[in-house]
Amino acid sequence: MLRNLNDEQKINLAFIGSCIKGIVHNINTPLSAIMGRSEMLQLRLNRIRDKISLHNDREELDKCLRDISLIIENCNRVSETIKNVMQKSINAEYDKAQIINIANILKEELEFLKADMDFKHNIEKSYHIKENIPSIEGVYIHFSNSFLEILENSKQAMLNTEEKKLTVSVLCDGKCIEVKFHDTGCGIEPEKREQLLQTLQNPYSASQDTDVTDKGIPRVARLLKLYNAQFDIQSKPGDTTFSIKFPL
Repeated sequence: MLRNLNDEQKINLAFIGSCIKGIVHNINTPLSAIMGRSEMLQLRLNRIRDKISLHNDREELDKCLRDISLIIENCNRVSETIKNVMQKSINAEYDKAQIINIANILKEELEFLKADMDFKHNIEKSYHIKENIPSIEGVYIHFSNSFLEILENSKQAMLNTEEKKLTVSVLCDGKCIEVKFHDTGCGIEPEKREQLLQTLQNPYSASQDTDVTDKGIPRVARLLKLYNAQFDIQSKPGDTTFSIKFPL
């Protein structure tokens, strides 16, 4: 948790968070102006188009309208990215338990990873996230950081494979929420798989502070220990599924 960081780390995180908010504000202001003016120009050109009778003139005007639509569409994409980063920054600063929705957190992380060009362009992605997944009480960064670690592991496993496909699903059967990550990576050797499962089911003592410098599966195990998470790994080359069940 953030409260376990030393003072210097806390100051650095607070500074980064403050900078992000400032950057977001500085981008949002001109972006809003661009979107507003583009929409206004779009309306004006549509009015002019209705009054033009010559085919060539209408054709040129249609090209202009298509360009404006593209500008507005891309501005909306930038706006959504900014909102996602801003929300992530706000949530990451809060290290207390609150009512959270696992499905929404996972959606945010997957959206955030679009900033990773390799993840965005080189991996085929399929998401099956059910609507109306129940909310639970928990610390946002525990789930956010855990999901990022697992997704990074999947990405690394697929670095040298011909087929790169990631499938993420979230479902609920009324008793628990299950999150599954499936990838077509290199797979995990049986002995290593058993070691990982042991680490997941029996992480470090709960009396020890969570160390944010942990990496990979050990970090996931420690962050999710408080939520009685149950883990399973099924793996062979080209077919690995990492499952987490959270009891309701």
